Amino acid sequence: MDSEQYLTHPMFGLLYLICQTTDSAALYSTLYTQQLFFRVTQVERLRFEPVSRDQARRALEVQIKQLRIKGPSEELARLLQFQKHYF
Repeated sequence: MDSEQYLTHPMFGLLYLICQTTDSAALYSTLYTQQLFFRVTQVERLRFEPVSRDQARRALEVQIKQLRIKGPSEELARLLQFQKHYF
C-alpha cells in the first residue's frame, strides 16, 4: 500500500484502512480513536459490518502471517507497528 486510504462512514465519520482481508473486503477503524472496527465489503455497494476488537485483531494477525510468508515489506512493518500500538 503506497498511501493511506479513508472512507466516510455515515455515522462514525472517517475510517482508516488497516488492511485488505480479501479482494472485496478490508478492515477499517475509526480515524481518531481507533477503537471501533469495521469490515467493509464492496460487491455492488459499500457495506459496513461492525466487528469486535478481538475479530479485528485476528484478521490483522492473518494478514501479518501471509505477509511474513512473502518476506519483509513496508506493509508488514506497518501492520506490525499497528498491532503493537493498538492491540
